[in-house]
Amino acid sequence: MKAHTIAHLKAHRSGFVAVFISVFCAALLTCSLGVLLESGVRGGVAPHLYAGADAVVSAPQSLAIVEDADQPFAERVTLTPDVTERLSSLRGVTAVPDFSVPLSTSTGAVLDAHPWSTAQLAPYTLTEGHAPHNLDEVVSTTGGTIGERITLAYGGIDSSYTVVGIADTAVEPSPERPATLFLSDPRAQQLWPHQNSVTAVGLIAADGVDAAALARQALSGTDTEISTGTARGSVEFLDAGAARIQLIVLCASFAGLALMVSMFVVSSTLSLSINSRRREFALLRAIGATPRQVNTMIGREVLLVAAVAATLGLVPGFLLARVLGVQFADAGVIPTDFALVYRPIPALAAFVICLLTARGAAAMAARRPAKLDPIEALRESENGPAALSRGRIITGVSLGVTGLAMSIIPAFLPSEIAAAGAGSSALLLIFSVALLGPRLVRNIIRTLGGPLRRSRSAPKVLAAANAESQSRRLSAAIVPLVLAIALGSVQFFSQSTVAAEAESQSVKGVTADLVVGAPAGIAPALLETIAAVPGVWAANPVVRSQVLPVPAGEESTVTPISAQGIDAALTASTLDLDVTEGDLTALTGDTVAVSADGAFTLGAKVGRRIDLHLGDGTLIHPLVVANTAAVSDSVT
Repeated sequence: MKAHTIAHLKAHRSGFVAVFISVFCAALLTCSLGVLLESGVRGGVAPHLYAGADAVVSAPQSLAIVEDADQPFAERVTLTPDVTERLSSLRGVTAVPDFSVPLSTSTGAVLDAHPWSTAQLAPYTLTEGHAPHNLDEVVSTTGGTIGERITLAYGGIDSSYTVVGIADTAVEPSPERPATLFLSDPRAQQLWPHQNSVTAVGLIAADGVDAAALARQALSGTDTEISTGTARGSVEFLDAGAARIQLIVLCASFAGLALMVSMFVVSSTLSLSINSRRREFALLRAIGATPRQVNTMIGREVLLVAAVAATLGLVPGFLLARVLGVQFADAGVIPTDFALVYRPIPALAAFVICLLTARGAAAMAARRPAKLDPIEALRESENGPAALSRGRIITGVSLGVTGLAMSIIPAFLPSEIAAAGAGSSALLLIFSVALLGPRLVRNIIRTLGGPLRRSRSAPKVLAAANAESQSRRLSAAIVPLVLAIALGSVQFFSQSTVAAEAESQSVKGVTADLVVGAPAGIAPALLETIAAVPGVWAANPVVRSQVLPVPAGEESTVTPISAQGIDAALTASTLDLDVTEGDLTALTGDTVAVSADGAFTLGAKVGRRIDLHLGDGTLIHPLVVANTAAVSDSVT
């Protein structure tokens, strides 16, 4: 049977070239996305300061969604003092609370400053000098000279420090991360804005002590997370944890899209190949071959081709994963030092999925030639396939009308629902073209092929006549191209259009003459200094973050919404928010102004309260006092 299948493939190898290429590309992309997907689960950024801790305790840094992926918070969620007290009482475990403050040098470089007591977590040891004791003393981890005076800024305000020590650790720091600096514990506490809280607690256990198990027992019933191994890096570097979630969501959606495209392309190319073998299938049916035998024969041919193509596509799939990882890092989706995980599971999964997808596509393509009775099969082998069935035409027209209707949703509805509607309309229109392809191609050829039919060149006339009579075969070659171009256009141009419009609105929304910023933000005292400069009429402080709506139910999805804090009294001269309803001067205390998209997403109306999680996870119930005409989701 295997020799018979190989003989068939050799006889019709030209018809299976497209199948081989499409399955190869599907395996290539599926394997690479599988590597990235598993990296989102198991990969991440290796810990640096927490490398010597046996376990790290932190607050959950994402909002748990029951029927969807968790949504990461935009800011650090801190631990309450009682958590630190419980961990400090554990026997055989040293609990080290940690937090960090951003400092910037005169060149604009940002340093990650920690209290000296956390140096033991790496562990860092002094190679020169002594530990910092005074408020103006620091320990450097990047070299320097003992006694050297350096200037560091916090919130844009300069302070002078003396380097009293040089520390080093065996753990190699990532060159992509800010360098670590140690302050005296009192100075770090002085700069830390969230008093009586910490970002994490590192646990160092004595020999034979399981720090993670003891912490779970001590913190039972509290909203905390205990991380070990690579997961410690996600606690130390907040962007690493958010990247893991985003990587899982992106790769899962793209993998599904790749498989769908693969099924359509394989099905279309197989239909083209099967149409060229109508006489063969007609003779098989005429001599007594059953529909099951015909279906099995086609399935075996496709499975053999798919198995070879999928196998060859797995090895470059790992290479493509590395390339995609670099592209994701350049686009800001994942940190540049995010480590990918290369294991055989994604390759095995991609191989099985591609085989199942190809077999399903073969079953779709073989359905008609397998079920035809022998007389009808012989008739079609001479005259070609019968006209499209009424059910197929009705379904195609219905999908086309629905797709066109959904394509105009952005003209009437705001928010991401409009973008989703545009993407869905493209899929529906593709399905419509796939069903009505032969008729559409025939009509287009009749309309545009006039010059060819009137030509004095015999090849041109024959080309027009052949294209019109073989419109079904021609449509089988055109539909995969339409599918790839349409889906690619939706994926690339819809996102770039939204990003361009958001950027345009941001530029137009700022009416101030000058925007002042600092590498690590601006302190309130510096704001007062800026406002007091002669000629400055208004200085409006702007703080940007993200908020998360409270899920309405288990099946609800949550989309992050951009948020900014402003001084409403100074907005008229510095920002143009285009208020459509309400009064922006009422934006004080426990109130918000919501954009048009944000109002649609949240169901927010002026005079009503909404439920939001702030960037640090705090749950609030602010009163909506104004709506703005901004298109992009935002809360002010």
